[in-house]
Amino acid sequence: MVRKQDVNEPEDVERVGYAPRTVFKGRRQSASVAFLKPIQGSRPNLTIVTEVTVDKLLIEGKRVGGVTGLRGGAPVTYRAAREVLLCAGSMGSPAILQRSGIGPAEHLRSLGIAEVHDSPQLGQGLREHHALVMQWKAKDAASANRQFFGLRLLGNVLRYYLTRSGPISSATYEAGAWFRTRPEVDRPDGQFLIAPYTFDFNAMTPDVERHGGLQLCCYILRPESAGSVMIQSADPSQLPLVTPDFHSDPKDRQAMIDLVRYARKFVAQPLFEGLVFEETRPGPGCESDGEIIAAFDRMGTGAYHASGSCRMGLDVDSVVDQRLRVRGVEGARVVDTSVLPFLVAGNTNGPISAVAWRAADLIIDDARRA
Repeated sequence: MVRKQDVNEPEDVERVGYAPRTVFKGRRQSASVAFLKPIQGSRPNLTIVTEVTVDKLLIEGKRVGGVTGLRGGAPVTYRAAREVLLCAGSMGSPAILQRSGIGPAEHLRSLGIAEVHDSPQLGQGLREHHALVMQWKAKDAASANRQFFGLRLLGNVLRYYLTRSGPISSATYEAGAWFRTRPEVDRPDGQFLIAPYTFDFNAMTPDVERHGGLQLCCYILRPESAGSVMIQSADPSQLPLVTPDFHSDPKDRQAMIDLVRYARKFVAQPLFEGLVFEETRPGPGCESDGEIIAAFDRMGTGAYHASGSCRMGLDVDSVVDQRLRVRGVEGARVVDTSVLPFLVAGNTNGPISAVAWRAADLIIDDARRA
């Protein structure tokens, strides 16, 4: 494994390095903070409305003219001058489209929703990184746990508010590693997010353990298992049914097993000798293939990288075309991770920002042509 100054260098080699972060002066910067806040109130063509539950697209014939929703329990409608951009993510965007009559026609009819366009793949193809948080006891001095409880926590909170520095200004995970879980794999297929702290998963509120600890958040990079996002009602307040099917593919199942065993070898390296001790999660009792998969089922979590439920493609079965336009209607695009036809081998913040940048170019280009 090679230490990299920039872990995002485009080459398929095993690597470890500090994680790039969208942090400025000790504060994490969301896309809203970075792009919307600086221009809020200064552009006549920008109005920001919050606390709206978007129900569906306002479709007149085959033309999308806006969106409808609820705000404070009251129905609201927002008209679009040119087109509507859906950016509600891999869970929200397919749900809004389905409530609008775009999706698997038979399923929509069963919910009393009039069909606008039969799109059988809308809501299908959901992929996500299924992460398992593994933890070890570690030497107190080598861990940040003690910085987050007692008097040290009070001091660090004060330091953060006064100077925007110290342990609280750090990212959730400071470092990452990308590697082959087996020697015969042709490129890295696993990822660690590495942190010098451990959570107390038995605590009633988020907390760290009272002894030193090391945490690895582990997941395979290119899962083939695909799930779905399907609405269960025309009511926008009812969440859709998400079926992730994390290890329905046998290859994914084996890769998840290999991942845990690789993590144990990683921590057993001489580098960690005297610093890291016994495994506490899922623990040494989790050894067989079945026990490892059971640990993923019991302790696993999504990595916030859900993708693919509104797949982009050139084929007529794809939900959006290569210019992100929703097939079957005019005046609507989807601009979020749901359009990705495959799950990127890593985190999605940077890639989806690139998709948004490209979408802006496409919108401007289409407006010029019109």
